[in-house]
Amino acid sequence: MTKDKRILYLDILKVIAVDGVIFNHMYWFIPASNDFYITVRFLLFSIVKPAVPIFIMVTGALMLGRKSSYKEIFTKRIPRVVIAFLIASIIYCLYKGNNPISVFLRIFEGEVDGKNYDYIPYWGWYIYLLIALYIMTPFLQKMIKSFKDKDYKFFIFLFIILVSIFNSLPTFTSAFLGTSDGVNSNLTTSLFSIGVGYYVFGYYISKKDISRKENLISIIIYFVSMIFCTLYLLFFSRRMGDPGYFPLEYSYFPISIASMCVFISFKYYFSKGIKNELLVKLITTISLSGFGIYLFHVPLVEEIHKLPFMMNIFNFNPLLGTVCLISLIIFILTIVFYLIRKIPIFRKIF
Repeated sequence: MTKDKRILYLDILKVIAVDGVIFNHMYWFIPASNDFYITVRFLLFSIVKPAVPIFIMVTGALMLGRKSSYKEIFTKRIPRVVIAFLIASIIYCLYKGNNPISVFLRIFEGEVDGKNYDYIPYWGWYIYLLIALYIMTPFLQKMIKSFKDKDYKFFIFLFIILVSIFNSLPTFTSAFLGTSDGVNSNLTTSLFSIGVGYYVFGYYISKKDISRKENLISIIIYFVSMIFCTLYLLFFSRRMGDPGYFPLEYSYFPISIASMCVFISFKYYFSKGIKNELLVKLITTISLSGFGIYLFHVPLVEEIHKLPFMMNIFNFNPLLGTVCLISLIIFILTIVFYLIRKIPIFRKIF
């Protein structure tokens, strides 16, 4: 793969993931005023939860298929995301009215919530995961070089299926047994990282031909997973008496399965590209701005949502307001980072 060549289905997946991340940080704008809106909110929340796994899979597809040196990882890849995160954190800190000098220490601490909530972006936890994956990349490249198909399948089972099942158990055990002792952290955090599983899965599917049957199975499993997740959230919200209770993470089993299915189907449908050149250019432009959109979307969401015209749209119809707000955020930040990337030094960061 040459440096300049774009892979359309990966760009499409990045755009979908960007949409998902934005909604994930604004789902509460859809009111829990009646059963309909509660159900819709849970369904949409389930649909967007694969956003982070998709980002990881796309990164794995792009990174693991090439040869990366330790020097490249530690002098280019990691500094780039650290500098971008530092810039975003300083701006976010100023936005919250705090002293940006403290950002440096708080980033080093790695705590993106709690005492650091208004100092570094709370959604910046993904940056730490991305750095870890970058560090793992040269080792994984050497390891999977000798993988056979059965090795990939067993690796994916261990690092995604098994881990996501264990990660899902605390919610069930806490609801039915009143405890979740050791189900998650003692095994999955210590021994496995589901991020590594997603990373390798993305590469595995990127070099695999998807059959019509495999795609059909993926579509069926995806819709079953979304229905299950919606019912799952409805059940637990009523059990806890809280319509805002969302016990669903990107590492839980139904989301893991759905994420893999999305990746498989988009590879199947769009691996040969699409003919509309204008649409391709639009997708590519948004995809190239994806990292910047991820880093800066939350303050923009908060400020634009307060504007009278946007409040009027939400008052008229919350679902229409959600679509308009997400579209406007992507439109604004895509233009911003399109222009920023015209500056050579920032092109290497964003």
